[in-house]
Amino acid sequence: MRKILVTTALMYVFAIVNAQIVADHSIVDHYAEIPEVYIDSVKKMLVSIPGESHSEAYRNGQNLLEQLDPTFQVQIYLGSPPPATDQYLRMGMHREGGEYLFFNESRVEELKGDITQQNSTGNPFHVMGFGWCYDMTHDNDPGGIEDPVYSVRWAGRSVEGPDGNMRWGLDEGDEALTGNRVSMDTYLEAVESWILHCEENSYPTRWIFTTGPVDYYYHAGTENGFQREIKHDYIRDYVAEDTSRILFDYADILCWSNSGEQNIVVWHDGDSLRPHAQIHPNNMMDYNSSWNLIPHTEDGDHIGEVGTVRMAKAMWWMLARMAGWDGNIPVREIQVSSYEDSTRVMTGSEWQFSATVTPKLATDKTVIWSVINGTGTASISSTGLLKGGLPGMVEVVALAHDGSGVADTMDLTIAEPLVPVSSITVTTVGGIIEVDMGSSLQCLATVLPDTATNAELSWSVFNTTGTSSISEDGLLMALTPGMVDVIATAGDGTGVADTLQVTITGTVILVSDVEIVSPGGASEVISGEDLQFTATVLPVNATNPAVTWSVINGTGSATITSEGLLTGGLPGMVEVLALAQDISGMGDTLELTVTVPPVPVTSITVSTAGGITEIEGGASLQCAATVLPQDATNPAVVWSVVNGTGSATISAEGLLLAMTSGTVAVMATASDGSNISHSLAITITSSAILVSSISISSAGGVRNVDEGNTLQFFASILPANATTLTIAWSVGQGTGSATITQNGLLTAGTEGAVLVTASARDGSGVSTNFALTINAPDGLSDSRTKSPMVLYPNPSPGKFYLDVGTLTLDKIQVFSVVGSIVREWIPEPGERVIEIDLSDQHSGAFFIHAFSKEQSYIHRIIISR
Repeated sequence: MRKILVTTALMYVFAIVNAQIVADHSIVDHYAEIPEVYIDSVKKMLVSIPGESHSEAYRNGQNLLEQLDPTFQVQIYLGSPPPATDQYLRMGMHREGGEYLFFNESRVEELKGDITQQNSTGNPFHVMGFGWCYDMTHDNDPGGIEDPVYSVRWAGRSVEGPDGNMRWGLDEGDEALTGNRVSMDTYLEAVESWILHCEENSYPTRWIFTTGPVDYYYHAGTENGFQREIKHDYIRDYVAEDTSRILFDYADILCWSNSGEQNIVVWHDGDSLRPHAQIHPNNMMDYNSSWNLIPHTEDGDHIGEVGTVRMAKAMWWMLARMAGWDGNIPVREIQVSSYEDSTRVMTGSEWQFSATVTPKLATDKTVIWSVINGTGTASISSTGLLKGGLPGMVEVVALAHDGSGVADTMDLTIAEPLVPVSSITVTTVGGIIEVDMGSSLQCLATVLPDTATNAELSWSVFNTTGTSSISEDGLLMALTPGMVDVIATAGDGTGVADTLQVTITGTVILVSDVEIVSPGGASEVISGEDLQFTATVLPVNATNPAVTWSVINGTGSATITSEGLLTGGLPGMVEVLALAQDISGMGDTLELTVTVPPVPVTSITVSTAGGITEIEGGASLQCAATVLPQDATNPAVVWSVVNGTGSATISAEGLLLAMTSGTVAVMATASDGSNISHSLAITITSSAILVSSISISSAGGVRNVDEGNTLQFFASILPANATTLTIAWSVGQGTGSATITQNGLLTAGTEGAVLVTASARDGSGVSTNFALTINAPDGLSDSRTKSPMVLYPNPSPGKFYLDVGTLTLDKIQVFSVVGSIVREWIPEPGERVIEIDLSDQHSGAFFIHAFSKEQSYIHRIIISR
């Protein structure tokens, strides 16, 4: 909100716009395309949206949009309008009020007086509209007689209406269903009367029609939410009947997300499914400082910041249209492309071109296609289908149809028709047509004519009495004796081919199996060390038993010689490969881990907690071992005790348990095989006397306690001269819950049974249990005066909502089950739905005590997580 210094009154005259102005979800993103001249016109406007809490969204959204894009400057006001300016859109609420502004005839006249008075200042309202609250749904749930047309019962409130606060329908015919003379027609007639008042007095003020909230989740998928949608559609249909009427569709804007998704919920009306729109969950989210979505924090307008910004964008679009903008968005850029991005088309061939238009929101995205002939020629259809003409260069042009003059061009080559292959002749290097089995032979092909457009070939073999394979480059590999046909086929699709017969001679025994052998079956090698691999080749009489060694590095690395000697490199996994050198393709692989050289332990120092070297018999002492160096590969130690004049035992974790008095030596030995060790002498004094039994009693001998109360427990230990007489107290949660201190003081939690346990601390393992029952308290009960208020949801993880209806509350208190006050506050005057946030309280039962002047009411609530 800004203070302004402009004092000169700026009169604003609305332009006449031919197309009807409806600001709904489809135009939200169009705000960014408003021409600057119309943004400047909007900045001269004074707008008032009288209403209640929901009207705050109109203002909150404008402030946020200005932060998002400073182009859209705004000044927010409440009460008296600010002076005229051409620097900011002045958006606010000169008068607060609900549905009674149009349901009460005197209120309708008061608003006419507001318009007249403001016009007399020379600083008139330019745009006005009603900011609906929950007027279509609240106070009176669906009831009365079902509407025979819509098969629904009407809801809503009509405070200050001629028949009092009652539900209402669409038109005067619904009075028989609701008992209420006011209806949606009453709202429409009120707006028309304000429009007529401005026209008769030549005021520049324009009244707009609006739809209402869709954010109350309690109504989602219910009869109330469905009848609300019918009321919104009734307003939309009425506006559509006269193109001079203007609609700001608050509801539709919020039912769609920024990604173009509409939120639809369904009322299950018996066997009928009746869908209706509801606010999109994204529009109940807020923004952080980086404009990322975060959970909503209520700020009075009942919707998230995402939703309010959508409303602000739509409002600027609507106001710009009212200022004379036709709403058209011109093309700013065109990019021409062709099918498969081809820049070459054959003479006589057809090729499809396309045009990408920016922005995507452009009103007219069609283009006019044409060709500028250069050294070549071509023609193109209105849909961008080009046909090649004479060979040479042409230029393809796409011109925006909207008259913006924006265009793009693309250079294109019109090429001569293809020259097909007419013949192929297959030969070999040296003209050889006989080859030994296991050998290779390079084949060649001569293609005619020399000017063939595509002289590429594909090679293949047809095995007759012998077998072979051939590479894509024509290298033939002879496999078994006999005859084979080598074939070369033209790659241009003509089907032209040639064949050469080759004879394979000789007998070669191919390798049938290869197995890698590592010394001792090793699967690891230390980095920097060598490991010799060998390969077992079968059959033993294979013509060529040689193998080729290689390493495939993975997370680690290694190198290997032609003789199979591997040297470990970087730690990690590698794969050793041995491949037969003949044409058999046989081979073997072996996974190998390259490890870091081990770092042995060089020293160990044994110590104890607190440096203690003397303990009593029966007691325990935690021992520790400091291992050097700190980067030893295996720093683990093995604990042991060498009994001297005394005796003791020690756990794998170094916990020493003293047995008999005397001396013992605690020893830690390295686990890495280095044989490094260290010992520490411990003296054990007189033997401890262990606990043999424990009994539990409660104060007064009670075995029952109320929720929230405390109870002192006691423990008797035998023998009385036990060395350690302290007890560890705990509670096992059963059907109820409780906590207990180490002094035995228990605090009862929730109703049910718990088990109190007392355990000896001397390591004897002795313990005992005590069963206790926790009862619900008698102090605060669920009995209460019949409440006209609605509390929901209940149970809840922590947040509750109290719909007080028509009540005026003086104070609200929240009690725990033991009567302690955990919340106390005075509600805001006129606050209808009150949020009660107990997220910081523990799970369990609480009581809400609401005070009005006439009566007080108590609700029992449950926090359940």
